[in-house]
Amino acid sequence: MGTAGRSGQFRSWGVEDHAIRIEYAVPALEEICANAVDGLLSFRHGGMEVGGVLFGTAAGDRVRIVTYRPLKCEHAFGPRFVLSERDRAALKELLYAPRREAGLRGLEPVGWYHSHTRSGIQLSPRDLEIYDSYFPQRWQVALVISPDNFGPARAGFFFREPDRTVRGEYTYEEFTSLARRHGLVAELAAETEAPEEPAVPAQPEPRPRKAAASPGARPSAPPPAPAAQPAVEALEVPSFARARPWREKKWAWVLLAAALIAAAAFGAVRYYVQSVPPQPLSLWVADLGGQLLIEWDHAAKPVRDAQRATLEIQDGNQHVTKMLDGDVLHEGSIDYQRIADVVDVRLRIKQDGHEVQELIRFIGQPVGRATTPEDAAVAKQRDELKAELDAMRSQMEAKDAQIRRLRSRLPRE
Repeated sequence: MGTAGRSGQFRSWGVEDHAIRIEYAVPALEEICANAVDGLLSFRHGGMEVGGVLFGTAAGDRVRIVTYRPLKCEHAFGPRFVLSERDRAALKELLYAPRREAGLRGLEPVGWYHSHTRSGIQLSPRDLEIYDSYFPQRWQVALVISPDNFGPARAGFFFREPDRTVRGEYTYEEFTSLARRHGLVAELAAETEAPEEPAVPAQPEPRPRKAAASPGARPSAPPPAPAAQPAVEALEVPSFARARPWREKKWAWVLLAAALIAAAAFGAVRYYVQSVPPQPLSLWVADLGGQLLIEWDHAAKPVRDAQRATLEIQDGNQHVTKMLDGDVLHEGSIDYQRIADVVDVRLRIKQDGHEVQELIRFIGQPVGRATTPEDAAVAKQRDELKAELDAMRSQMEAKDAQIRRLRSRLPRE
């Protein structure tokens, strides 16, 4: 939760030839970046994306971001910041937080933020849908953070143009921010630090004291000298004991053994390299109302080393092949509008004379297709034929009724 106060340090962000001016509290932004780094480190394959709501004030083209509140995304569709129905309900509740929290009195939602760990600082179609659905006011802004493990996080603002359009391909002005915490977090950290104990000077070891001689005591006699040991005559070693013919051949055997060990190790390593399966691509698919979110592990070695790949999609009777360049491949995701309820996705990466591939199948509900002019013409013709058939059926029923009446009038035998 954001803890930056209203008296914190502020910085300004603006764009040349644009009237908008965004002021943000530096402690709040640094805490947001710290949360983004925590999400990056929480999931080894690309990190977990985070997001939340920015609170502050707005007057005309001037937006002032004072603090924030994070949205606890359940990540039902994976590590990306994709909102489920529960997440959307929680976001609606979060927008009314100033009515409940005393720390947000006088503030209003001036925008939202989220991190991108697999793509650049941009707004995807899903991001724009969230932006338009929950932050529709012209003065409400969007903040995208790209965290880093070691250096400062990169960030950028997005806003609505005078014609209410949003340029989401890239931000006008990118900037950096440190990832660190302030406020209560720093206070708790300071309180939990153990006080340093004063260093205790080392005490010198006591020297052994000599026993005091009693008065009148005679000095003790010196200890007797040790008796002289008899000299040991050196024995002459026979010449046959000094000769070691096998030692001359010892190094030859050592070199032969080393060569055999090296050959065995080389064969074992080669067998291991050839037998170990390639690193998985972690291909993953999720459905968002007919829009497929296709992801793979952009940190996998085959993906990192490749410059292009092929994505094959079998969408019912339709076969689609997409060539992925290095930028899209290293981002780790792509969107696809499906038609059928069963979709097979295969990712192929060719590298160093061999191919790494992975297949995944998606099974979902049928997707409602938009009506085309041809469909409308067929539907109209079908309705006209149905109307004619109903009219003919009514005429036949009327004739049957007339025949029954005539038969009823005939005299009975």
